[in-house]
Amino acid sequence: MKNTITLLTTAITLAGFSVTSQATTVLIDFGYDATFRGVSVINPDENGNDWNSVGPGNFFPDLVDKTGAVTSLAFGPDAPAMNTDSYNGPAGNTDPNGDFAIGDGQLPEDSEYDAFALGDLGADEAVYDYIVGRLDTGDGRFQIQGLDPAVSYTLKFYGGKKYMDIATDGITRYNVYDDPDYTNLVGTVDLSVGGIGAEHNQNLVGTISGISPAEDVGIFYIEFGDSISGLPGYLNCMSVSFDEVIADTWAGYPIGPDGYVNTGSFLGWIYVRGTGDFIWSVDQGKYIYLPEALVSGSGAWSYTPR
Repeated sequence: MKNTITLLTTAITLAGFSVTSQATTVLIDFGYDATFRGVSVINPDENGNDWNSVGPGNFFPDLVDKTGAVTSLAFGPDAPAMNTDSYNGPAGNTDPNGDFAIGDGQLPEDSEYDAFALGDLGADEAVYDYIVGRLDTGDGRFQIQGLDPAVSYTLKFYGGKKYMDIATDGITRYNVYDDPDYTNLVGTVDLSVGGIGAEHNQNLVGTISGISPAEDVGIFYIEFGDSISGLPGYLNCMSVSFDEVIADTWAGYPIGPDGYVNTGSFLGWIYVRGTGDFIWSVDQGKYIYLPEALVSGSGAWSYTPR
């Protein structure tokens, strides 16, 4: 016996809704105990945050966010050279014979910086050491992997260095690309990190906001160096912050990475990926024929099987 499905025609009025944004921040410290004149962040730091201390030549998967939760993000080196050091950084002379040598009991509290101004990046060990990069040479390049192309990200960079090359302008430029050839620039920022004298950056952060990786890639390709090509630039620590702000929408409602949409009091939770003109209603447990083109600001027509 063939079952008969009766279709009802229903007029539905759109109502307001809100989407709760889930946000997290991943903190990355360049240099750790095993690197040259480096030191790892002791988690949690003085601000109560957890860090990822990374270094040259090594892949670091499963980066944690500042609460200690494991994320999908990973750090990958992408350079022929990524030199790490701390000498004449925010702590000054960190040579084994210097005032603040590793193991002398003074490190890393002697790093000079404005913790309030640097926010989450204001942590002793993270500020202390740095990596060196040069634009147009490939030195210092690295990747942030495991990103969601449907999410908008904010990257913050801190660099600080004393007694720089007399030829430098003291500006480090941080470039972010979404392709492995480092040709499609999606964000850039300049930061004054120091100069030829004893002063270094203590309170400035370079910020790039509202960028997303390429579809089906999920990677930011990052290079940095002095704004004068070929001269060294400096990066002590950085953060990657993200919100689930989805660019793709269904009838104006954001579509989550899993294909679900929260329409609030309109239809509740629905699923719209690969369903054509049908949507799956979580509340009703059935498919509803509702072409997106039929949804307007005043209402919509749908066919609902009994």
